[in-house]
Amino acid sequence: MAQTTAEQKPQESPTRLSYTSPLNGYQAYTDQPVQSWQEANDTVGRIGGWRTYAREARTEDPAKDGAPAAPAHEGHHGGSKP
Repeated sequence: MAQTTAEQKPQESPTRLSYTSPLNGYQAYTDQPVQSWQEANDTVGRIGGWRTYAREARTEDPAKDGAPAAPAHEGHHGGSKP
C-alpha cells in the first residue's frame, strides 16, 4: 500500500513553502546618551520614585514622565495608621 505502481505518480504539492527569519527585525544594541546623575535622580523623582519602577516591572507597563497614577499602597501588614 505504501508503494506506488508504475502507473501511479505521486501528487505534487500545490503549496510553496516560504521562510522568514525571526531576526529580520533585529535591532542591535546602541548606547544611550549619558546624562548627569542629578538629572537622572530628578527624572526618577518626577515619575514617582523607585516604586514606579517596581510597579512597571510587575505589570510590564512602561513608566510615563509624570505623577504616578495611583497612590502608594497603604494597609500593608495590618492596615493604615491614623
